[in-house]
Amino acid sequence: MWRILVLFLLVLTALYVCLLMYFRTAHRERLIARWASELRVGDRDAFINEEMTGYMKSLKLWLAVVIYIVPIGVGATLIYVQNFM
Repeated sequence: MWRILVLFLLVLTALYVCLLMYFRTAHRERLIARWASELRVGDRDAFINEEMTGYMKSLKLWLAVVIYIVPIGVGATLIYVQNFM
């Protein structure tokens, strides 16, 4: 039982890291395109870092809920219903 749980958490963690990197890269590319299309003046890297700060906080929270909380909650509910109802 514990081995399955550890394996499940490892798979979820790998999925979390992969999705975090994918969404972060996609958002960074959109910011670079936006920077180029608006013909901004100034430091591009400062603009991108400033915009990424807030995005990363919300992305990490959203991914944690979707990747960890929802599957574990559904699994726990299924186990409870199967065993005790």
